[in-house]
Amino acid sequence: MSIPATVAGAFRRQMLRHGSTRSAGILRIALTSLAMAKWAQDITVDRILAPAWLVVFGVVMLLALFFTLFGYKTRWASAVLGVCALIVGFGLNSWAGWQQANFSHHEACLAVCLALLALTPSGGSYSVDRWLAVRRAQEAGEPVPPEAGPMWAWPLLGVALSCVYFYGAVIKCHWGWFNGDRLEQVVMYKFLGSELPRDLWFHAALWVSAWGTVVLEFGLALGLWFRRFRWPLVVAGTLFHLAIYGTMLVYTFSLNMIFMYLVYFDVDAVHRELDRMHGGTVPPASPPQSVA
Repeated sequence: MSIPATVAGAFRRQMLRHGSTRSAGILRIALTSLAMAKWAQDITVDRILAPAWLVVFGVVMLLALFFTLFGYKTRWASAVLGVCALIVGFGLNSWAGWQQANFSHHEACLAVCLALLALTPSGGSYSVDRWLAVRRAQEAGEPVPPEAGPMWAWPLLGVALSCVYFYGAVIKCHWGWFNGDRLEQVVMYKFLGSELPRDLWFHAALWVSAWGTVVLEFGLALGLWFRRFRWPLVVAGTLFHLAIYGTMLVYTFSLNMIFMYLVYFDVDAVHRELDRMHGGTVPPASPPQSVA
């Protein structure tokens, strides 16, 4: 079979792929919570009393955030939220005068993740939509519908994350980074002022950190796709982002990246593991309490 035919076959299978919606449901709750923490304070009515179009936009985005978070009418709510997030992440802050005209990479990253998540059936699990579907089936005496849906877009979230890591590694590939000078500037600006330690260990630590960061980012960009390297890289990446979160002002970026590691795991495998954790049993009812 030729390479084009093989690629076409793989693409066709991916477009027809169905799988568990639990991973998408978990990610929906996580990313929407981050979006509310990051943007909701700027789009409440008391912050945007004018112009009228901005008030309307803020109300629409707030409603989309709440509907998506709780998973009600999720298909439409997540689509609206994805569009709103892209508008905010790629310029609305500057247009509306909320902050200086600049480009925030961590906001753009969150916006892209939310937009891609809207292409998945994230309301199929852990949502009001799921609760209503189960309730309707039970009332009609029908089998409970499976937590499954079209998951063709799920790998796109992994592609987006890999692009972030790959870009982050590539822009560091210059001597000013590898020799530790760039990290020295960061340490001076944030912690030490103009006086740097003269100890050899300090410069050695910066040198190791600079090279280690690039190696890790290239590893995360490519290695997370392979099961053999996935868990070690997830642990290393989590520790890396927690270190960044504790030392620098990165807002939602670190948690955004950590939550997104879920997309590299097979959705049906995650479903089975959650079933194993739940035990598949119903807890016994609490005994009735006497009323004095």
